[in-house]
Parts: sequence; structure tokens; C-alpha cells
Amino acid sequence: MQALESRHECPIELLKITAVESGTTRYIAEDTGERLKDYAQGMNRPFSFNIVMVSDMLHLREDLFEIDPEETIAVYSLFALRSKIQQSDQLETLRE
Repeated sequence: MQALESRHECPIELLKITAVESGTTRYIAEDTGERLKDYAQGMNRPFSFNIVMVSDMLHLREDLFEIDPEETIAVYSLFALRSKIQQSDQLETLRE
């Protein structure tokens, strides 16, 4: 967030983060969202945090996200796809 704030070219109007969770980990995402919101407020940065819950990553669909056609999207997934690599049929489904 600090790096985005210090950029002078292409300033960001709104930083919007959506966490994708499965199982019973929603409370972790909620806690993270609150901390990020507090941090953004301290920087006077417009910020939005949403949570998308799915029972399995195979159920992840574009319509679950609030996407503005004018926004730039970045995806960060450290662990979510790791278990799918060994299940090539499921990995192929995610690419579609």
C-alpha cells in the first residue's frame, strides 16, 4: 500500500481488495480486511475490502466479484492453486 501511495504516475483512485476463502477461514480474512482498512485510513487512501466464499476453488466464478470495467485487476494466489497442480483435470477447469 505504501508503494502504491508513493507512485506519482497513474495515481490510484481506489484500492479494492477481494479475498477468496473456502472452508471456515472467513474470520481470518475479516480480521485482515479490518487491519488493511485501518492502515488505508491512516494514509487517507480510499479502500474497499470484500470477501468471496466458495466451498471449493472450482466454484470460483467471475460473477462472484464486483468488477468495474474501468479498473485494473491483479491476482495474487500464493497457495490456492498449489493443490490443483496434481489434479490436472481440475486445473484445466480453472483455466476456462
